[in-house]
Amino acid sequence: MKILNHASRFTFLTLLTLALVACGNNTGNKGNNTSSNVGPQAITNGQTLDTATTHWTAQSGQPCSGYGLEIELTVGDSGFKSIIYDTNMTPHEQTGNWIPSANGASATMSYSLSPGSWTVISLINIAGSTSSAGFVSGVNWNGYSGPTQAANTCVFNLASGGL
Repeated sequence: MKILNHASRFTFLTLLTLALVACGNNTGNKGNNTSSNVGPQAITNGQTLDTATTHWTAQSGQPCSGYGLEIELTVGDSGFKSIIYDTNMTPHEQTGNWIPSANGASATMSYSLSPGSWTVISLINIAGSTSSAGFVSGVNWNGYSGPTQAANTCVFNLASGGL
């Protein structure tokens, strides 16, 4: 009987701890959830695009780096900047905002786009964080072949300096 009581107490305390941790992570402010490793809030590079101190670079050898891709997300202004380098290494820069998905794991970008713009459309199933200096994500983007091309999984490394 003591083993059952000990096991029940352990289970109760474990569930209580998990519930408290889950409640404690909800700060109500986008980007302040520093303990989360999922979603756009976990990979922000500063308060605003003008003051960002880091950015993300797609790692070589990954699907996203065939042309070259750098991105930056900021928390205070929900800012998003992307630079896609084409095969001639010409940079195509777009600036806009990011909007978290309903499940919080992805982000859609909002821009005023001109036809034929090279830009990131969305980051899907973001896993990683600024504090770990890396993340993985699916990426939908527009490029030379027309709208919405997809790269299955891209690996990003944290780089110093804003874009």
